[in-house]
Amino acid sequence: MSAPHAGPASPRAPWVLVLAATFGMQVAIMIAAQAIPVIGPLLTEEAGLAPETIGYLTGTAHLGTVLYLLVGGPVILRFGAVRTLQIGAAAAVCALLLATSGLAALLFLGAFVLGLGNGPTVPAGSRILARTVPPEHRSLIFSVKQAGAPLGGILSAMALPPVAILFGWRPALLLAALIVLGAIAAVQPLRAGLDTDLDGSRRIGLRALLSPRNLAGPFTALRSAPVLLPFCGMAIAFSVVQGCFFAFTVTLLTTAHGYSLAEAGTVFACMQAGGFAGRIGLSWLADRTGAAIAILLMMLGAAGVAAAVFAVAANVAPMPVVALAAAAVGMTGTAFQGIMLAEMARLAPPDRLAEATAGAALLGFLTYFAAPAAFAYVVRLSGDWTLPMLIVAAQAVVTAVLLAPRLLREARAAA
Repeated sequence: MSAPHAGPASPRAPWVLVLAATFGMQVAIMIAAQAIPVIGPLLTEEAGLAPETIGYLTGTAHLGTVLYLLVGGPVILRFGAVRTLQIGAAAAVCALLLATSGLAALLFLGAFVLGLGNGPTVPAGSRILARTVPPEHRSLIFSVKQAGAPLGGILSAMALPPVAILFGWRPALLLAALIVLGAIAAVQPLRAGLDTDLDGSRRIGLRALLSPRNLAGPFTALRSAPVLLPFCGMAIAFSVVQGCFFAFTVTLLTTAHGYSLAEAGTVFACMQAGGFAGRIGLSWLADRTGAAIAILLMMLGAAGVAAAVFAVAANVAPMPVVALAAAAVGMTGTAFQGIMLAEMARLAPPDRLAEATAGAALLGFLTYFAAPAAFAYVVRLSGDWTLPMLIVAAQAVVTAVLLAPRLLREARAAA
């Protein structure tokens, strides 16, 4: 994946409009991506699957994202970032249509295609923003764009369960598909002003996409600066928290604690709202203090504490307390991406930035694939939902403590 070309914004595409376009696409695609977990109990019941299977479905979706991040760099260069976002969104629509079949095999295929569709949002959105945003506000602007993810999750959690209850789960999936189609149409007028750096000669056949050089680039780039590997270790720990809580919150509350689907969706929306607030507020703090890595380490430790509180509160506390704990998990454990993307831009060598960003995202999405699957396996072995939640909490705290000395030392050396 080539580094983004630096340059002034096109007169037809000022950075505010660019941010609006990338933010809107992020929201729409995340509505689609969260559609499966927020109505997960209805989907798994229709397909004759155990409730914890939602973890395998979520992991399958993340596997699709991993595949795109591994091989998809040339697609952006060939077609442009906006067109690639539109292609990904169209894949998400097809995935939701596959899921409406209610068949287990097509449900897993739909989850995989949904992950493919979600894949371009980070590299394509970052490529567009890197060419246009003011550098002094990079953390905040990248985080605003990434805040489209929790906002999409909020909208998905608040809108789709009531539609599923009133009209059935298939109309809920179709509503998500219509929203994504609307976003595809909305950004089309901006494409001419944003996709100005196409490489028509770039090959995107299987031979080019699967070439050793293309496959290895994201990983070798992570060795281009000493701080990047421990930095990615922190990102993996965050991804365990986010991947498991996004996948299982609704199913855990409805299956193990007697919540209705609408009540569980409200708790999930509170988690997403916490993530939205955290992305904006904490990225502003990172820009103001210049201590982004220290802030990320504190967030990770706090995420572990919040996850443990949620695991215990879900068993004994009333819904408002559980919702507050979910919001704390969202604010500390799911608000890290924008700050991390901006820090990658500072820490990675400029000529390896895009590849390093893709490599970090790959490790994160591999974790999103593996962690929910492992969580589901622990549930099946133990018959208990609290134990895997506490394991997720513990790994966050331990990782923050172990990595803090090296990360802070390497960050000072890179300053």
